[in-house]
Amino acid sequence: RRSRPSPCRRSRAAAMEAAHDFVLGSRVSVALGDSETIQGEVFSVDALSGTLILRRPAHENTNTSHYVSLVNMARISSVEVLEEGSGELREVSAPSEKDLERKEVKAREAAEKAFRSINFSVSPAGQQMFDMLSKTLPCEWDGESIVVMQQARVNPPYSQRSVVQMEGDQIAMERICRMVADFSKKLAAS
Repeated sequence: RRSRPSPCRRSRAAAMEAAHDFVLGSRVSVALGDSETIQGEVFSVDALSGTLILRRPAHENTNTSHYVSLVNMARISSVEVLEEGSGELREVSAPSEKDLERKEVKAREAAEKAFRSINFSVSPAGQQMFDMLSKTLPCEWDGESIVVMQQARVNPPYSQRSVVQMEGDQIAMERICRMVADFSKKLAAS
């Protein structure tokens, strides 16, 4: 470990010049003023904007995801080099085919769910009621009615009086009625 004064000054020209003092891949601890310290690997330096880009693992025992910090070099008061880097860019690994397929399936399912939640034949108030209920409870459309948890049906005009119990327990029905009443008040107020 070695400590050195900050290569940065308060001017843009000095920050651009100081950018060359950071070695890619080095682990550094940079002090920003008197109170804040950031540690990480020098990932990149943008001399034009005077920005130091540090990265650190998001999780302790993994190297697959990282936090990235953008540091204004003009704010750096001192730099401590914890481990000298090679100065060479490391190759970033491409995601596996399996990871890409999993993400595609997840995105497609999310898009299909979002599409199913839209009902073009109901009033804006009906759609808003569905949106509010579906944030906390599983809901689906059945024509113009909202089916909540397969326990209750909320019919137009989507008020507490239009909630009909389908099957299931009374506690779930009471909760759904309370939520519909609360959402109805919010919709009326807006």
